[in-house]
Amino acid sequence: MNDRKMACMILLLAIAGLAFGTQKMRGRMLAAESGAETSKMAANPAMQERTMSERSLADRKKKSMALLEFYHSWVPHLRDLNGAQSGERKVVELIKESNVFPLSQKFDEDKKTVKGQLIPKSLKATLVLEDDYAKTLNFLGALEEKVPACRVDHCFVSRGGAGNDIHVELTVQIPMADVSKLPPQ
Repeated sequence: MNDRKMACMILLLAIAGLAFGTQKMRGRMLAAESGAETSKMAANPAMQERTMSERSLADRKKKSMALLEFYHSWVPHLRDLNGAQSGERKVVELIKESNVFPLSQKFDEDKKTVKGQLIPKSLKATLVLEDDYAKTLNFLGALEEKVPACRVDHCFVSRGGAGNDIHVELTVQIPMADVSKLPPQ
């Protein structure tokens, strides 16, 4: 073989190598393009689902805003009543402040506890009061104002022993919140 044939052969091998490399690169490029297209097609439903979820979340936040505001307005009252002693202390202080004569007062902690709840138990206050009509009703109003989370279970009002006196038998449930479940201050 002479030099010309050898040069032609090398040139032919170089051209064949370039053609082969170009075909390989083109095959990889087409595979990458099809993979990108598949990824785009798979991403579209995911993007739509994400958009729908974001809209749903925004809608739920909007709908629950009033409920959350209501909840946060009650948190300080629930934080004040975190145990039986605090509920009992509030009622006894209120009786002293109102200067109402209690015939009897009894406080019982609810025996059944609901675990995992914000308000797992309650304090039951049974009060028997007899005093002036205005003072006794002002006491009931002050009880509602100072312990707004309480619930009146039983209230029986009758005529008292003296002229303007009334006899009140009152049973009140005071919730005792689990402070660990309340949001931080």
